[in-house]
Amino acid sequence: MPSDAHQNQPLIDPDIFAEVGEIVGDELSGLLNKYIEDADLHLSKLSAAAQAMELHTISEVTHTFGTASAHMGFMRLHTLLRSVEIMANQEEAANYPDLIASIQRCYQALLIELGR
Repeated sequence: MPSDAHQNQPLIDPDIFAEVGEIVGDELSGLLNKYIEDADLHLSKLSAAAQAMELHTISEVTHTFGTASAHMGFMRLHTLLRSVEIMANQEEAANYPDLIASIQRCYQALLIELGR
């Protein structure tokens, strides 16, 4: 199981998120929409992969989703995704459907924080 260290992190790192906002300016809303669209696809793939115990797919998707999350400043989600990625890479025995459910809960909390 991943540690609970991610719970000590803010959902959104305000410095990183502000920097992204400065870089993209008026395009921030569109960027967030694209992130959400991609996140929904990632979550769907993760759910299917967890049910089938496809650890390679879990690793690939958590890596991609985690990197996108980090770039946006969504550090709690990034840390959780990274933990699951490492577990899948090491082929650790785990209840992956429960881990993906934890990722989904963190993502939902993020959407609430973003007002989405």
